[in-house]
Amino acid sequence: MRKYQQSAEVPSKRWDSLIDELSHCNNVDDVFQTIDIPEQKLKSFSAGNSQWTNVRNKYIKPAIQVLLLFNDAIAEFASHFPTVPGGKAIFVAFGVLLQATSGVSERCDMLTGLFEQLNSFLARLSIRLSTPSTLGPTSKTIIITILAHLLDIFLMATKLFSRPAWRIRLELFRQALTKDKEMGAALDRLRILTDLELRAVSAEAQVTVVNAYATGIETRAAVSELQVVAAEMVSDISRMYQDLLKATRSEQRRRTKIDASRILEKLERVEAADINAQNSNGCLKGTRVEILNGLSAWSRDKSAPQIYWLNGMAGIGKSAIARSFCHNLRHDGLLGGSFFCSRRRSAEEGDASRILSTLSISLALRDSDYNEELIAELEKEPFSKHWNLDIQIQRLLHNPFAHMRSSTDSLPIFVIDALDECSDENITRDLLLKLVAVVRCLPVKFFLTSRPEPHIRQRLEHIDAAIGKTLRLHDIERDIVEADIRLYLTHGLREMRPPSFPDWPSEADIATLTRLSGRLFIYAFTAMTYVRRNPVERLAKITAGIIATSGRALTLPLDEIYSLILSEATNAKEFDEDEVDLTRRMLSIIVSLRDPLTVVALAGLLNTPVHSVKASLNGLYAVIYVPARDDHGYLSTFHASFGDFLTTPNRAPQCMHQYMRDGQTHLSNACIRILSQKLIFNASGAVTSYLPNTKQEFTLKDDALIYACIHWSSHALACHDDTASIWVKFEEIFLGPAFLFWLELLSAKELLQMADDILLLILEGEPAASKRFREFAQDARTFIQTFTVPISHSVPHIYLSALALCPESSSVYRCCSPHFRNLARLTSQEPDLPVDFTTLFNPRHSTFSFDGQEVIMGCPDRYIRFWGVVSGRRLGRLPEANLFPVTSLMLPPYGSHGDRPVYGSSDGYLYIWDSKRNVFKGAYDSSNDSRVRGSIVSLAFSSDGHYIASGCDIGTICLHNAEPGAEFLKLAFKYYYASSVSCVSFGLSDCQLLSGFRDGTVILWSTETGRSIREPMRGHGTRAILSVVFSPDGKQMMSGADDGIVCIWDGQTSELL
Repeated sequence: MRKYQQSAEVPSKRWDSLIDELSHCNNVDDVFQTIDIPEQKLKSFSAGNSQWTNVRNKYIKPAIQVLLLFNDAIAEFASHFPTVPGGKAIFVAFGVLLQATSGVSERCDMLTGLFEQLNSFLARLSIRLSTPSTLGPTSKTIIITILAHLLDIFLMATKLFSRPAWRIRLELFRQALTKDKEMGAALDRLRILTDLELRAVSAEAQVTVVNAYATGIETRAAVSELQVVAAEMVSDISRMYQDLLKATRSEQRRRTKIDASRILEKLERVEAADINAQNSNGCLKGTRVEILNGLSAWSRDKSAPQIYWLNGMAGIGKSAIARSFCHNLRHDGLLGGSFFCSRRRSAEEGDASRILSTLSISLALRDSDYNEELIAELEKEPFSKHWNLDIQIQRLLHNPFAHMRSSTDSLPIFVIDALDECSDENITRDLLLKLVAVVRCLPVKFFLTSRPEPHIRQRLEHIDAAIGKTLRLHDIERDIVEADIRLYLTHGLREMRPPSFPDWPSEADIATLTRLSGRLFIYAFTAMTYVRRNPVERLAKITAGIIATSGRALTLPLDEIYSLILSEATNAKEFDEDEVDLTRRMLSIIVSLRDPLTVVALAGLLNTPVHSVKASLNGLYAVIYVPARDDHGYLSTFHASFGDFLTTPNRAPQCMHQYMRDGQTHLSNACIRILSQKLIFNASGAVTSYLPNTKQEFTLKDDALIYACIHWSSHALACHDDTASIWVKFEEIFLGPAFLFWLELLSAKELLQMADDILLLILEGEPAASKRFREFAQDARTFIQTFTVPISHSVPHIYLSALALCPESSSVYRCCSPHFRNLARLTSQEPDLPVDFTTLFNPRHSTFSFDGQEVIMGCPDRYIRFWGVVSGRRLGRLPEANLFPVTSLMLPPYGSHGDRPVYGSSDGYLYIWDSKRNVFKGAYDSSNDSRVRGSIVSLAFSSDGHYIASGCDIGTICLHNAEPGAEFLKLAFKYYYASSVSCVSFGLSDCQLLSGFRDGTVILWSTETGRSIREPMRGHGTRAILSVVFSPDGKQMMSGADDGIVCIWDGQTSELL
């Protein structure tokens, strides 16, 4: 370097300046920026010509990069030269060389040619120099020698650039430097040194391999020892980590405990209500699987409704499910807190106002973030046990959660079991109301269980599906519940199996006990508890039905539950005396029912409003199943044990004894009422006698009537009091046509065999029935057995065939036949009708007498004649009433005015006579106006027989009083077009009259005003109307014309349907 400085004649200041600047260079760009040509003309040259930029980027920069690698490789040796810090002074020579070009384009080309030679072998060295740590001493010595030769070459190039002689050799350009003899020799020496360095590296590598092999053997041994030591270190570190983790957790628990203790002091937690204080037994493994799986899915679904209400009757297993769910939630890290309500253990456990504070503490013990926020909230204002629910929700839930960061994890869940056990219903109702209102704003879920009590149902039964979900345990399929109970019983009984009875219990015993349990886990649990003391004998008593001999050990737990429910539902402090009476009476009736009924049907049977029935059962939803809809689903006890509890004197409360005795009497009287009112002809709704029952759709939908038809005798036989009067009332009903109406309904329901069974029970078991009733029952059985085929085949043939062919000596025939006028009879003689009867008398109108024994005929010859139905003989005739033919004939409704038929004649008069005396009662002018008088061609009686409507062939309709002594003519009204009235018919309430006319018109009249109610109905064209009638319910009207067409009209609007 000194030789280079002296030979190149570089000024000292310039030399020192370059060295100082290079000492701060760390990369190629730094070095290049330092040694770049500073002269202005070089800059001008660089700006005006891209040649210098090409030389710099393509040749000089790569050379500098290799020189830097050289510098790193010999850094250890270069450090011994203070004047050349870091060995970077070689770039001073490089800079001097670049300055010697003076920015002349031709010199740049020469420099390019030189670096093309240098870079060809410098590139080979760069690969080895990239990892200087692999170079041995020989390689480093050769590298230093190469560096010295580079300096020598730079010196030669610098001197050659300074000779003026080069100007005559400018044509050589790139080859000018490399063609010089001295430069060529120097380049040859540099190539030799490069090859020598390569061989040195190869030799050093061989030595290194040999040494590495030996070292490898030693290293493997060392590594083995190191692995053992490392394993011990890892174990020690792991132990240290675990100890540190435990210490951290312990410290965290200690701090949490300290914080929690501060909360406990302020909130007064009810520890006895927490899951940790409850019976650890939940649902037996394998039972309630579907329910628990559904709850698990709900707990993990963040978008699911935030309130889940599980309800069901007492003893159905709600608390067991709640305990199992709590354990599952704790395992999943989702249990926020729990509160198991109970008024039977302590007052605090039944206090609904303590629920929120207890749940807050439980969540604070599990969630440090909530713990911190809750403490901060309570530090603002200490908790007071007098806080109302609004303040509790705001301070214990809403405010702490509002300051916490929202989480994407599943929400924590609060479990509140047995809400119905809370002592104050008003606080419970208020708590549910406020939770439903704010739950959307809270990042928690609530799982609630309770019996379906009114104050809870009021808040949760119709909750918005977006925030609430309900599961009624008693709606779960019976076979699923029974399978769970069977598994529970099998597991429990086999655990208590005595060694001497390896086959105990039998499958039959388990099946019987499962059936007795119904849907009640509490029954199964109670049975297991009872059996445990003496398994074999006590199980045999239960399955054999000998419960009474086993004392109250089995029934006591159930009796306590049932007594509590009953006392709450009939609490005299909360309900009026008549409300308590209705509840007890309704309860006794439901338990006494032979088959369950809908709410509507029971209300109809008892003649009680539906809302009264439901209101009376409000406090009994835990033991009585009340369907959601009044007309669907059946009222019933959840379990037969409740009925046993009420009907067993030494178990039922004293206040229920008389009500249970009266239950059968109430039901008997209800059956009497409904049978006497609703047993009517064709109550089944049969359409025709030409089709069998199987091809007709009966319209009977009255469940209360059907129930009374089936079970009236069972209730009557079970009565304890006033049995004689009850059987007298049933005798009054059935000794007459109602017996046939009863058979009609049973036949339509395919229950005819029940009629025979019912009558047999009466004959065998009821001494209170009169002798007459018993004789009738015996003949009725004979009647049913004799005519089973036609009666079962077709309802109408009860009358057309069975009664008609019944022997006259039968009590059934004697009691029923007088009420049916045109029964067919078998005779052994020909009737004494003359061959020319029709031509001789030509009767125009006829009707039967009330007893059905006679046919009454009105003839054009002015006579009224009578004929015997059974004998076919002519019985006589009435004397002439006038000189005009009979044009209409009718009998009043049965029982309204006795046997007083009315007929009209062509002179416009009505004639009434007493058929028993065969005497005229008198003649009445139908209109009191000879100008409007015409032939009376149609007659109709009102339903009560008080009024007679007559229609004349000149379009006049008259309304008459049928009462003796009253003014005969009541109203007269006339059709505007004066067409002949062909038929008239009263409406259901007798305040409307329907009339048909020969011109095809149908008009609805008011019997109060004599005016038409609506516009005339015209649906038959001009065809004559032959008959009009109202439907039984009055909602429709029908008219038939002589073209065979029947029109049906809307009773409210008169529109053609």
